[in-house]
Amino acid sequence: MKSIQESVSIIKPESFQLVEKILSHAEFNAYLQAIRAVRKTTFRVNTIKSDKVTVVKILRESGISVSDFPLIENAFIVNNATDNQIMKNECFTKGYIYLQSLSSQIPPVILEPKPGDYILDLAAAPGSKTTQMAALMKNTGTIDAVEPDFIRKERLEYNINQQEAAIVSVFQARGEKFLLDVENKYDKILLDAPCSGEGRFNINDKSSYFAYRLTEIPKFNRLQVKLLTSALKAVKPGGTVVYSTCTLNTMENEQVLHEVCNQFQCEIVPLPKGYKELNEITQCKSSVDGVSMRKDIHNAIKIVPSQRIEGFFVSKIVKKSV
Repeated sequence: MKSIQESVSIIKPESFQLVEKILSHAEFNAYLQAIRAVRKTTFRVNTIKSDKVTVVKILRESGISVSDFPLIENAFIVNNATDNQIMKNECFTKGYIYLQSLSSQIPPVILEPKPGDYILDLAAAPGSKTTQMAALMKNTGTIDAVEPDFIRKERLEYNINQQEAAIVSVFQARGEKFLLDVENKYDKILLDAPCSGEGRFNINDKSSYFAYRLTEIPKFNRLQVKLLTSALKAVKPGGTVVYSTCTLNTMENEQVLHEVCNQFQCEIVPLPKGYKELNEITQCKSSVDGVSMRKDIHNAIKIVPSQRIEGFFVSKIVKKSV
């Protein structure tokens, strides 16, 4: 395994500039350890087509050992097989499971989609969270899934079909334009926003870091503000918006929440207790560049990447009834 110094030299120094500012010394060292980790394969059971007892039995008969992830029902960690080995197993080829990182599975669970809900997935491709929500809804209700890029839309549709998520309708459109003039329509909205991806950096995967540019952060911020503003307009009073990213800097997380939520009658609410108790959690910033953030921002969680989980930011916003 490469040393931390070697790991840092592979990735551009500017890629760590914002992360180092927000983490403690110990957290930043843990982050540098995490970016060189080879994580175990993780998946969730697609309960539309199977169940965890059946899946674990099939995998065990194939000599594959798995452990559950207690915070998320139907989430598993593979102990002795790679992605490629799992993808050859009938559980994968038949759509009984979906390979998905643990942190990626958190936002849909936090949104709490229920059967019969009208849900919007505002940045849906490749469909990991879209199909997860369909399973949580027992394939009953409606999900509108939005993706602007044609190729990514095709991948989204493939995964929806493979998972048999029949309640999903796909729209090729920019999220903020799709919601133009839409108000108080959806019960719940998931916005896993396009971001710089600081939580996903890994030296074993060049695609996770090669496109990172500090100059792109303000552009992401403006897009995220537009999307979250559109989402809070489009959700019904009393409804929920989950805003998440796979990055760590404040400009794409705390500052987006502060700017947008101050325009609405809404509250950033606490997440279930177990999430705050994850070892990888770091405190969200109460002030940024001398500006005090909303007090309820501390209810969001920021996950520092580790050997088992990628970095993520997750918040749950409830729009108040008038």
